[in-house]
Amino acid sequence: MDHQAVAEMLGNYGEFVGAIGVVVTLAYLAVQVRLSRQATDANTKVNRAASAALSQDSNAEINKLIASDASLAKIMTTALGQGSVDGLAPEEVQRLHMLSRAALQIMESTYFRYEEGILDSRIWTLRRTWTKSFIETAPISDWWTAERESSCFTSEFINEIESGQSFAIDASGRRKLPE
Repeated sequence: MDHQAVAEMLGNYGEFVGAIGVVVTLAYLAVQVRLSRQATDANTKVNRAASAALSQDSNAEINKLIASDASLAKIMTTALGQGSVDGLAPEEVQRLHMLSRAALQIMESTYFRYEEGILDSRIWTLRRTWTKSFIETAPISDWWTAERESSCFTSEFINEIESGQSFAIDASGRRKLPE
């Protein structure tokens, strides 16, 4: 064998070994991409579950606050029951407004978690429906009319809530489920 044939044969072996290296590298990268995707999917599920739990916990805190404070429960019962703040002292009206603001700030936080893709749309749909129903209930509707202009809430949130589906309210002031 002459030197040229040996060089050609070694070149062919080199190309073969190089091709095997490329195939092994591509297989390794494919496995890494799959593992990375699985880790990302698992992380997304964990984040969504945590976001759902945060939404539930935040709402539960407002409910616990009302349930554990008799005077606040009375304010809510009076205002929502009669559809006005008549008969409430100025500080009671202020407490109702601050509680309403806190509830809507929780909803805005929930909305942005939904917008970022870390909250299930089913949960956001329920929260949006509740929020729209809440702001349409007297006397909250009067408060909301002023509050939406206060710069406490983003225009995105306001638009989302005001364009969302709500429950119908029957003559007794109770919510009717959508048909």
